[in-house]
Amino acid sequence: MKTTRIRVTFVLVAAATLTTLSAVAETTAASLVDCWANALGGRERLAAIRAVEREGVVETGGMKGSVHAWSTAAGELRTDVELGPYRSTDAFDGKRGWTKTGSAPAHELTDADLSRIVSDAYLESMSPFFADRMKGSTTLVEATDGPRLVIEPVGGLPVTVRLDAESCRPVSIEQPERDRTLRVELLEWTEVDGVRFPKKLRQSTGDLAYDVVVTYQSTQINPAIDDGRFNEDAGAGTGISWNGRASASTSLELTQNHPYVPVFVNGKGPSMFILDTGADLTVIEKGHAAEIGLAMEGSIEIRGGGEGTLDASMIAGPTVKLAGLEIPSEAMIAIPLGPLSLYEGRPMQGILGYDVLSRFVVEVDYAGRQVTFHDPAKFATPKGAHPFEVYFDGNTPVMKGKIGLPDGRSFDARLTVDTGNRTALILHQPFVEAHQLRKALPVLANAPLGMGVGGMTRQDLGRVASLALGEFVMKEPLTSFSIEKSGANANPDIDGNLGSEVLRRFTLWIDYGSKRILLRPNRHLAEPFEYDMSGLTLAQRDASGKELAVLHVLPGSPAQDAGVLKGDVIVGVDGAAPPELEAVRAKLGQPGGEVRLGLRRAGGEVVVTVKMRRLI
Repeated sequence: MKTTRIRVTFVLVAAATLTTLSAVAETTAASLVDCWANALGGRERLAAIRAVEREGVVETGGMKGSVHAWSTAAGELRTDVELGPYRSTDAFDGKRGWTKTGSAPAHELTDADLSRIVSDAYLESMSPFFADRMKGSTTLVEATDGPRLVIEPVGGLPVTVRLDAESCRPVSIEQPERDRTLRVELLEWTEVDGVRFPKKLRQSTGDLAYDVVVTYQSTQINPAIDDGRFNEDAGAGTGISWNGRASASTSLELTQNHPYVPVFVNGKGPSMFILDTGADLTVIEKGHAAEIGLAMEGSIEIRGGGEGTLDASMIAGPTVKLAGLEIPSEAMIAIPLGPLSLYEGRPMQGILGYDVLSRFVVEVDYAGRQVTFHDPAKFATPKGAHPFEVYFDGNTPVMKGKIGLPDGRSFDARLTVDTGNRTALILHQPFVEAHQLRKALPVLANAPLGMGVGGMTRQDLGRVASLALGEFVMKEPLTSFSIEKSGANANPDIDGNLGSEVLRRFTLWIDYGSKRILLRPNRHLAEPFEYDMSGLTLAQRDASGKELAVLHVLPGSPAQDAGVLKGDVIVGVDGAAPPELEAVRAKLGQPGGEVRLGLRRAGGEVVVTVKMRRLI
């Protein structure tokens, strides 16, 4: 589950326009760069700018905050954003990038996140105009509304710049942003010491409701910049008082493989939150937040499993109490989780994310139904635990695995470690297409597998031959081959998602500070991976749980054979009122078993018998 990052681009433009794009005799990449440099005032003037400091206002979703940014000719870059209770920093020191959200610990930028900030630093250092600065290349691409410059720094992602035909000023800048394109439009300009800078810009990924507008109010050329401004911010520690303890434990409840733990928010609770290593920030259900008196403000976009998005609000300064430990927090996100709760079969009152979990080494003992939060300063590697290096995609840990196919091929895969994913293995649509995985597998079933914050996920279901995590090799895991064109499962920066149907076969330690996870197998390691045996996708009809709704019936399944229809309401199971949804799913997951379902539909009530069998 991802929040929209606020990324700020500022491109220099001088007040003196010495030429125009239409006056360029021959349109080449070099001539357009020259035109751009002349529009900036010429390379001599630009070379005298060694640093820039800017301050301004950022607005999105009805909220207003501040932005403070620094950049240097050496390729250093830092942007601090405060928006309501939300604070973030993204920085690059010329070699390493890092990011920090609120009071959570900072972590290093790697992979695509690092490539993005390298591209930002390349532009801000004016490296397109100076061969002795950051290295990169510029190519010309023709478009129906004029030429584009595609700028690709070494170690960065390509950036497309469109220049104004009359002034050679940049009009827009586009860059890949996971499964979407981030577009920055330069709207207004201001002049400082004869040099024109963008004063107002708009950042968008396609939905106007979540556009970010930045207006700069102050720009300084060659300011004094504090030593260490671009160095990684270690912060002020975790903010947790351990009172002499090295760890604290709490109970764990599993529903659909989702690990739930009791949480107190502002002293009220307990509320049951999913422990979710795939969540950028901690979330609380909007209705529940209102019930316990939390004030909400603003509107931001949340994305996750499924192709849709959710509208979220911010909560300032909540205190989270977990396993007896009090955890101060600057912000919490409130989103409507009602549809997910109905699909889950229990109230989903919140989701614990990176901002809380990163302050600990988090031990998830699936078999023992316990979660332990360890003080990182006192944690020692447990006996029998196998370490794996991780890096971060946003705030989500990513590890390496190997996917084996029935035809003997195998591929290394970058997999997010996601306790909030109830399934075994999701392979992202770009990875599936790039390796033509469907051609190596039997016919796949197009079937529902789960629901995320973006709605019901869409995929083909089948099995790869194996999934290897180091020395641990799991045979024929149930695998989702995503067909989604947007959302988390269409992210090309990551190859797939490792969920709790795999992770529950281990005791898991997430050691955020040391950038590693530890796995120790439990008694469930060799269990087969199974899919529902009935072909039914169910949810509670309402919060009472007394009736169940049929959301989908898999074609050719036992449920279809028995006459169950999409839209039916289950009012009885084996002659009694429906038990909890989790118990019904367990009944429908027994191969060779039979379940009698009482159904209500438009034509009245019927009773059918579903005879289960393996479908995948």
